[in-house]
Amino acid sequence: MKTIPLYPGAWHQCTTAAIAAIRELTPTQTYVVTIKKRQRTTDQNSKFHAMCGELGDEIGYTLDELKRLVKNELGRFTIIDGPCGKIKRLQSSADWDKDEMSEAIELLHRWAAEVGHRWRVE
Repeated sequence: MKTIPLYPGAWHQCTTAAIAAIRELTPTQTYVVTIKKRQRTTDQNSKFHAMCGELGDEIGYTLDELKRLVKNELGRFTIIDGPCGKIKRLQSSADWDKDEMSEAIELLHRWAAEVGHRWRVE
């Protein structure tokens, strides 16, 4: 599998590399090309979970309960047909990109400010 990152500051060079990689493919084979936004960073993931745990302790929720509240507030769910009608399936935070994770972290900062919570570690 070949991964070619596409960076805004080097867009031309990156797309040129991607096109060159496609040209190297064997025409008799079948391929799948996937283009997706960059996933959240490990630091973002660690911070998000630590913040959910800390704020949850402050306001009486578990880490998982607070994560569910964040996902609902940000609309990070899909509606699917369940056995008894439509149900809401929450996205996994593992599927969020950097911008989506930043938005969730910012929401936690706003909620903390609303309840007067000061983070133990920033």
